[in-house]
Amino acid sequence: MGFSLAAGASDTRRSMTSSSTQRTLSGSWGGRHISITVEGRTASVDYDCAHGKITGPLTIKRDGSFSWRGTFTPEHGGPVRSDEAANNQPAIYSGSISGNTMTLNVKLAANNDHMGSYGLQKGSDGEVFKCR
Repeated sequence: MGFSLAAGASDTRRSMTSSSTQRTLSGSWGGRHISITVEGRTASVDYDCAHGKITGPLTIKRDGSFSWRGTFTPEHGGPVRSDEAANNQPAIYSGSISGNTMTLNVKLAANNDHMGSYGLQKGSDGEVFKCR
C-alpha cells in the first residue's frame, strides 16, 4: 500500500482495533483547489473560497479507506466584518489513501450536499486560490 508502518516511525502510528490495523494521517497533503495540514489529532483544510477543520483521531483503515467528521466553512470575497459570524457547517470527509495519493470527498452532514471531490498528494502544498 505504500505506507510505512515501521516501529518508531514518526509520521505514522498503528493501533489494534477489532481485528484490523488502523493508521493515522500525518503530514501535509495538497492538490488542485485544496490543502490539508495535519496538526496532531486534527487537520486544517484550505479550499478556494472556503476552509474547514477535521476532528480526530484521523484513522485510516487497513484497506486505505476513511470517514472523518469536521466542519466546512464557506468564505466570500471582500472584507470580513468584525461582527460577522463564521458559517461553520458539519461535514463528512471520506475517501481513501493509496501510497502517497488521497482521494477525498466532502459532503455537508445536514443535507448530504456534495461540496467537492479532490485528488491530493502527500507532501504537496496544493494550489489554493482564495476569494478576494
